[in-house]
Amino acid sequence: MQQTQPQITDNSPKNNSEKNSQARFPLSIVSVSREELIEPVSLTIRDADGNQATLPEDLHGLFFLTGPAGSVNSPRAEGEQNVALPSQDGWTALYNGDGMVHQIKFTQGHASLRARLLKPPCYYADRATSKPANSSIYQNLAFQNAGISRASFFKLGVRNQLNTAFVPFKLKDDESTRLLVTWDVGRPYEIDPETLEILTPVGNNQEWSDLLANQPVLPFKNILTSAHPVFDFNTEQLFTLNIGKSIWTLLDFSRSLEARIQENSLRLKSILEETRDKIDLELNLLRIYSLILGILKILFNFLGVIERFSRIFSGRYDFVHLLMWDAKEINIKKKWNIILPNNRNLKIAQTAHQMGLTEDYIIFIESSFKFTLEKSLPFQKDSLINSFKIFLANFIDYPQYPYTKLYIIKRADLNSDKAKVNHWRNWFSLRPFKNLPNIVAREIKISPEFCHYQVDFKNKQNQIVLHIAHLSATDIAECIRNFDCSGFDSSNNQNSELNYRLKKLAGSVVNPLDINRLGRWVIDGETGKVIDKQLVPEEQERELVNDQIAADKLDSKFQLTWRTAFYAFQDQQPTERFTDIFWNSWGASPDTLTAKTLRAYQNYPNRLVDLERVTELAHKGIPSSICHLRVINNSENDTEEIEINPHNYFQFAKNNLGTSAQFIPRPNAKDQTDGYIVCVVLTSDEFLAQSDRPDNDPEWSQNSEIWIFDAQKLNQGPLYKMSHPKLNIGFSFHTTWMPEAKSPKRRLEYDVKEDYEYLVEQLIENQPELGDKIRKLFDEEIYPNFK
Repeated sequence: MQQTQPQITDNSPKNNSEKNSQARFPLSIVSVSREELIEPVSLTIRDADGNQATLPEDLHGLFFLTGPAGSVNSPRAEGEQNVALPSQDGWTALYNGDGMVHQIKFTQGHASLRARLLKPPCYYADRATSKPANSSIYQNLAFQNAGISRASFFKLGVRNQLNTAFVPFKLKDDESTRLLVTWDVGRPYEIDPETLEILTPVGNNQEWSDLLANQPVLPFKNILTSAHPVFDFNTEQLFTLNIGKSIWTLLDFSRSLEARIQENSLRLKSILEETRDKIDLELNLLRIYSLILGILKILFNFLGVIERFSRIFSGRYDFVHLLMWDAKEINIKKKWNIILPNNRNLKIAQTAHQMGLTEDYIIFIESSFKFTLEKSLPFQKDSLINSFKIFLANFIDYPQYPYTKLYIIKRADLNSDKAKVNHWRNWFSLRPFKNLPNIVAREIKISPEFCHYQVDFKNKQNQIVLHIAHLSATDIAECIRNFDCSGFDSSNNQNSELNYRLKKLAGSVVNPLDINRLGRWVIDGETGKVIDKQLVPEEQERELVNDQIAADKLDSKFQLTWRTAFYAFQDQQPTERFTDIFWNSWGASPDTLTAKTLRAYQNYPNRLVDLERVTELAHKGIPSSICHLRVINNSENDTEEIEINPHNYFQFAKNNLGTSAQFIPRPNAKDQTDGYIVCVVLTSDEFLAQSDRPDNDPEWSQNSEIWIFDAQKLNQGPLYKMSHPKLNIGFSFHTTWMPEAKSPKRRLEYDVKEDYEYLVEQLIENQPELGDKIRKLFDEEIYPNFK
């Protein structure tokens, strides 16, 4: 059932000369190179005027970038076997893809590039079962895309794609810094930072628990963790999470029904206002439909009360485990079950994308990146099945929470009596994992919602300082699908220019529905009390920003925090106190605004910009940007305030996307701005093969570039641009920087066969008809790659 939304006519230009001046999200984001560059290649370097150049010698070290690169059987661009089109089916999210790591090394004014796919055991299973020549051998074992993930359903399990973030770490007796690569849905893996070769996982299979209870035994477990585990260089400890969900939590039908009821209530109100006393068929049908939804909502709420009461005494599967790894061997060193005060289970309804660490506390969040069943529905070619799937996806979807739950664990409790197994209490409990010691986390609710943040390592007087990018009504888990319609096209005209552009961008992240805010929060770690809260823009500026949009005179500071994606800062490992952070935002585009997200967030409670004003801005386009947030000490009252530096920001062209920014310090940097910002820039409206390029530049890519800024003078624009004809990065995630990269001399002992064989044998025992196929797959296609 549709409902009213702000109407804006599609006035997009139809001729090419006009199009080039419009805000256009680069279509090259939906293509990506899978070509590995094992041996480094030299990048072409040009200055701001386009002349050949060399880099300053104080730009040093190595810049690492990771992102998804499609799958082994992703469609390929015409005539380009190494270029994948991961979301061409219109259903697969760009999040879904094998991890590709790019490494750029700066040496004496020059830069070289390596690129390598990350290949854990499940990669080789995927490759073998996807080969057409093996279809008769491995029939029914092949993996397929399922929205944001990839799985061999009920046969081999879920892919660990390792495509999201990095964690540099180093023990005192290590000769060089080591490097982990992570993903939200799989074990982290150590890689060789010099060659980019994959090395060993964090923890054995048996030490990680499945996402869902009563899962069939599969070799590749479905694991939910944090994409940003934390490492303490002082205590030489890495902390991460292992999360489980009950079916009730995973489905969360009450949230879906509540969203549908709100939509239909608004639709009913709209029709009543239009028809007044007139009664028509649509109105009666809406009343009946809303009544049915209301009854279902009451039923599910009643069942939810029973379920919440029963889990006090039952073995409900919802859990969050804290894992500690010492990087000296594969095994997890310690493991705790996290509970809330009063011995309540901790439930993560969404995800726990990022963690934080201070000298006295471990922090994690239930992030705004929601985890819904409809995001895991597989692509279907059958039109009837596909139509039902689309209906189901729309019906069970819901908006993200308008707040984020922050959890604080006191590190001193990990080694105290508070973290010992209470056998007497557990004897009365049916709770799973009752053999683990319990550790209590304090819960604080913060609004608006967020996903990424940083935390000062020092927590003087138990004060935890958080630096947050609040993703207000910015649903980063919502990707464009081929059934979506433009939020600007009330007629759902499939042939309109904006609908055409929207569908070409299937797989990409949707538009923001409110301005994002940068925040600094100070929280008492012992009590959970919020001591100080600052937001930019401020809540008091609501009327100002709306008036400026209406007058088409929007200040720059109100343009810099739309779809805030990544942070860049001087990582001193650990950073005791942040004084400066650079935030990289994707802006807003008419090409990525869907009617579905407009409906989902029209009643967003934390709104700063009116929805009508949001759509006005999106239609004009807000460019991607990098801004400098600084923390200013007010000596008069001994307080700290934040502001966006009005003299140090950069906005990209409206048809470019600047993303994945990374700060690189100068040697002996004087402060947290003394260095360079390096970022990826997507520049093309579509993937251009070498032969299709109008200038046929043999040294340059017309799809992806690397730009370099002076971090203290962003407003001057890029000092240098770098590229290579084979550079086609597509959708990218997080970055890191290391002053040097050496192959680690410490190589952990790991036997891949020992790690997987017990799962393989159980699978064969449970499904004997697959025995020969499974045995052949692991013995011939997987194990030999890890000798």
